[in-house]
Amino acid sequence: IEKPLLGRKLEPFKPLLQRIDKKKVKAMVDASSTSSPPAKTKNPSTKTIDFKDFAKIDLRVAEVANAKHVDGADKLLKLTLKVGEEERSVFAGIKESYSDPSALVGKHVVCVFNLAPKKMRFGTSEGMVLAAGPGGKELFLISPDKGALRNGSKIMKNYSLYYYDSCGFCQRVLRTIDKLKLDVERRHIHNVPQHRKDLIDARGRQTVPVLRIDDGNKTTWMPESRDIITYLNSLN
Repeated sequence: IEKPLLGRKLEPFKPLLQRIDKKKVKAMVDASSTSSPPAKTKNPSTKTIDFKDFAKIDLRVAEVANAKHVDGADKLLKLTLKVGEEERSVFAGIKESYSDPSALVGKHVVCVFNLAPKKMRFGTSEGMVLAAGPGGKELFLISPDKGALRNGSKIMKNYSLYYYDSCGFCQRVLRTIDKLKLDVERRHIHNVPQHRKDLIDARGRQTVPVLRIDDGNKTTWMPESRDIITYLNSLN
């Protein structure tokens, strides 16, 4: 220094950098990594099933022909259901919601028609009726709309295709079924003699392909691959 800095006032010391405080750094990291708990959904997801599994359930419209209390049962009513020309006895846990069973007579309900019979202390239940609600006094039978009150009607139609492998028109229909991923039962008339017999009994001949459409009340037989493919495309 050529000239001493005598008599000059020195400013307070200000460090250019501060020493890192490990505790403060940890607090900052913890604050940034803390995640809020996931929001609860109003409708939690449920396990899904394939359409083929759902199609196994035979849901039908039924009329309550009779309803009565079950001796010794606190929650059960015994329903006699008329499903088409058939009658079924079903035990339903809806007693708290329907104190007067006679009010159910004549009511149309939806029943699981192909449920295996279940032996109970009060008898055998030959199916199940659909009901909804939180339970107790708020459990009510599900009824079809007035346009679907035909007794015995299936909620979903069943489809069967009669065919054999070397038939080119059959293969066109089969490719359409695979493409649309439709649930159509395949009935090979050469491999299963009973299928050929059913086809001849119904139509008087074994010409294929033929699509059988069953809605529980009537059975429709649809020949001609072009008509079948047009119909199948309308289902998708």
